[in-house]
Amino acid sequence: MAIFVGSDNNDSKIRPTKVGFAVSTTNPGSAAEGDSYYNGTANALNVYDGSGWNAVGGGAGGNIEAVVSGTLSNGQTVLINADGTVSAVRQTAVADSTGTDQVWEADRVDYISSVSIGGGKIVIAYQDVNDSYKGKAVVGTINNNKTISFGTPVVFQNAAFFQSSICYDASADKVVLVYRNDSTSTPYGIVGEVSGTSISFPSSAVQVFGSFGGGGPIILVHDSSVNRNVVFFRSSGNTGTSVVLSVSGTTLNVHNSQTFQSGQVAYIAACYDSNAERVVVGYGGYSVGNVFRIKVGNVSSTSVSYGSALDLSGSDVVSRKAIGFDSSVNKVIAYWSDRDHGGSSTYWGRAKVGTVDPSNNTISFSGSEYSFADYSVNHTMSHTFDSNENKNYLMFRNLGDGNEGVLIPCTISGNTISFGSTITFTGDEIMIGEGLTGAVFDPISKNIALTYAPYSSGNNNLHGTSRVFAPAHIQNYLTSTNFLGFSDDNYTNGQTAKIQIAGSVDDAQTGLTTARTHYVQNDGSLSTTADSPSVEAGTAVSATKIIIKG
Repeated sequence: MAIFVGSDNNDSKIRPTKVGFAVSTTNPGSAAEGDSYYNGTANALNVYDGSGWNAVGGGAGGNIEAVVSGTLSNGQTVLINADGTVSAVRQTAVADSTGTDQVWEADRVDYISSVSIGGGKIVIAYQDVNDSYKGKAVVGTINNNKTISFGTPVVFQNAAFFQSSICYDASADKVVLVYRNDSTSTPYGIVGEVSGTSISFPSSAVQVFGSFGGGGPIILVHDSSVNRNVVFFRSSGNTGTSVVLSVSGTTLNVHNSQTFQSGQVAYIAACYDSNAERVVVGYGGYSVGNVFRIKVGNVSSTSVSYGSALDLSGSDVVSRKAIGFDSSVNKVIAYWSDRDHGGSSTYWGRAKVGTVDPSNNTISFSGSEYSFADYSVNHTMSHTFDSNENKNYLMFRNLGDGNEGVLIPCTISGNTISFGSTITFTGDEIMIGEGLTGAVFDPISKNIALTYAPYSSGNNNLHGTSRVFAPAHIQNYLTSTNFLGFSDDNYTNGQTAKIQIAGSVDDAQTGLTTARTHYVQNDGSLSTTADSPSVEAGTAVSATKIIIKG
């Protein structure tokens, strides 16, 4: 056969320490069967078969043998497992699942609120009814087996309190608690610092405002655009009031207060729209005819300025409410219990999608009104957003069927809401705290922590309880480091397989794009576009052959 030499005779001379021959490093203009040249970029020797060039491997080419876990087909992309076995690169569909009850307080509890603080941890604040109604907090760590490991509860209010809310100030890496001192009916705030599974508080709290004006929940929202926390509540005179708070170390700084609604307000709900960088507050009450009124607020370092109000529910009488934000579509979703819908005397569950306009601090709801429950849901609701699956979840008490705890998932497209089937996470009758944060999504485990007090088997014990809900999802097994190569044949579980690795040429592919880099996809296929994670498989030398990446 012909051997293509280099640019001069030195390329092919015999040297004292080795004997060999030189091969051209460029593709010759014409070739006969058996001719060859070395492609330095692909690290492969190419041989002409009479109709085209075929890579026959590079300096690092080869294969390894390993025991198969599962099955492999010829040309299948392969990953290596932690135990040294090999498996197909693949995805599997995982169904919804729920863990068991995790008790964090054996006493009877009330006024529960919870928050995710990152790192797979949550903090729960609550009233310990059996310990003189004291305010306490506990840290939980969500485990991969759908359990939660809790630390020891810590007292933050050494006297009776009612109503509370908690948020996480990410800029300060602290939790902020606001609650009502029962003896003085005064709102107080305090900063909590988490270390491991414990939380600590300063020796005294800070008065946030003059006094409360009756019942109704306290709601805390963190505005990450200005690193401020806003508390919404009903103050003296039953007025809708907000106060801006900031954190310095473990000190809570109280800034200005604003009235967002004069007259009596009730059942406040709020969220933060990270796209518009605005807070959204919704409420009802006699002052607004018991409809669902919503305002948008622009938070500065010391105060909140509000735009004009929008009455979402028309003339329908509305009771409980929840508001959440879907960051995948930058929409606000509002839920409410509506007494007058369809002429019913029962508070049915309704929802609608809104868009915030930051230019004038307003919100519009241009889509349809959707039903998520044609039965009574006149109780506390809690929204959380699953950023892994881009899905919203509403936790509530099903008053239409035994007062059991339920979740309902929904996705948003434009102004359309698609609700999934209602999920019963416990058959017990439950109480959800007034802080409106009974459900929180944890981005580390990608699960939802549900916090409540169950009437266990009708015994009315109301212990502090949580469960982990693992949403349905697609499980990926490919990582940025575990891609091994391609299967050289068909194999079944337990067989020893030959796996072609870096530098080899796999010839069992179809539909490749010649001279293009291909990437392993999470489902095991190949594409010229990277998936996440980005894993390079190699370069195609024909529609059926790929030089495996080293």
